[in-house]
Amino acid sequence: MMAGDLRPPGTDNVEGCLSGTTQPPELAYAKAAPGLELGNHAFLRPLPPCCAQIASPYWARIIGAVSNERSDEALIQVIATLFDDDGTVLGTHTDFMVLDGGDKSEFDIKITKFYDHVRMYGLEATDSGDL
Repeated sequence: MMAGDLRPPGTDNVEGCLSGTTQPPELAYAKAAPGLELGNHAFLRPLPPCCAQIASPYWARIIGAVSNERSDEALIQVIATLFDDDGTVLGTHTDFMVLDGGDKSEFDIKITKFYDHVRMYGLEATDSGDL
């Protein structure tokens, strides 16, 4: 990078689009408390500002579905944990929801903090207690 070059670090073009791989992190685990089930989850990154109409307010999202297979309602917490190459925890992010027995809903965990070296992520759905 030359003096006066305004491109962000890790970029190799004037528009500021990231070079290298844009592969999403690998799923390390998906666990759910008894009676809860996770499904259809995906790790998504928005288009870089150079390619989108507007910049996204988050760095990544993890979306998916959770279902309450029990007969009673539950306060459900979905926890996403981000890891680096060595398995060190970089951060955790959560989403909460209340589901009646037998219901299914979608979660949307927005990750607003930038993490440079995310290689894996894990998901866990827990029952946060009685309502």
